[in-house]
Formats: sequence, C-alpha cells, structure tokens
Amino acid sequence: MSDRVALLQEGQLLQVGTPDDLYTDPDSLNVARFIGSPEVNILPAQAVQGGFNVGEQFIPFAHDLTPRSDLFLGVRPEDLMIGGSQALGAQQMITLPVTHKSQEDLGGEIILHTALKSLPDVDIRARLQKAAGGVDANIRNLRGEITLAFTASAIRLFDGAGQRIRTDEGAVATHPALKEIAQ
Repeated sequence: MSDRVALLQEGQLLQVGTPDDLYTDPDSLNVARFIGSPEVNILPAQAVQGGFNVGEQFIPFAHDLTPRSDLFLGVRPEDLMIGGSQALGAQQMITLPVTHKSQEDLGGEIILHTALKSLPDVDIRARLQKAAGGVDANIRNLRGEITLAFTASAIRLFDGAGQRIRTDEGAVATHPALKEIAQ
C-alpha cells in the first residue's frame, strides 16, 4: 500500500493524501463512498435550528448551520453501535431508532442492515465486532426496533453538491452552509 494516493474519477482529481486521510477526512461524497467496506452510510438531511433532521429524526449538532440547507450526513458503519443514550467517555451519544432489516455474519463481525421508518429505502449499516469486548451472542437474535448510537465526532457533513462541510475552527466561515460563529 502506498503512503500517499491520488484518487481520480472520470479524469478529475478528487483528493490526494494518505489512505487514512482519504478514509477519515474525505473531501467529497465520492471519496467517502469509494473508500471503505461496507460503504459509508449517507443519509439525506436538512439543517434546522440546533441541528438537522434525518427523515423525521432530529439530531442535535453544536455548529450553527444555515436553516433548511440540504445536506448529506456520512457515518462509517464501524462508528455505529447498538445502544441507548449512554455516554462514550466525555461524549454524549446520538441515537437513531431504526428497524432491523437483515444481517450478514462474516465470522469475526456482523454487518447489521437497518432503516429509519421515515427513510425505509436508505440502508443504514453497522459493522459490529464479535470478538472480546465486541457484540454479545444475542446480536444474532435481533429483530424489530433497535437503537443505533454514534458520537458527534463520527459525523461527516456534505453539502447538496457532495462537497465536504468541515466544522473545524479554520473552516467555519468558508462554507455557505455554516453560519459565521466567529462574530
């Protein structure tokens, strides 16, 4: 594996960096979708006061977003876990009530396929480890309504054109979907 890669698509240079950079910090939806297995979860969202809506589910978000701008929320399958409103370290978990659709047992891990009631055609995948410290044996018996949880730091936001919206201090005022909070 190279220590730096250039990702090209249809003759366009999408991003240059280390494989880890492209995976953890993609510049666009195309980069995020290209790298990772299973593919990154991409959920359509709309910015509202205090966060955004994914279907009918409100997700709080600390950064001010321009209300009603169309967004895409990206979350890697390994960043999702089964759980409720517990905290992970100092971070409060964001929860999504979902419906179990199916699962793939891949030996050391299970790929759980779920969907929100309001977005039944959007497959939300969670990669759950079966090893020590991972999921317990009851995961094989999941059915019906369950809750997936993730931290706010797991979210990658993209605008309607598929370009990354970075919410770090240096980029807050550079994307039109983000309000200037430096004032």
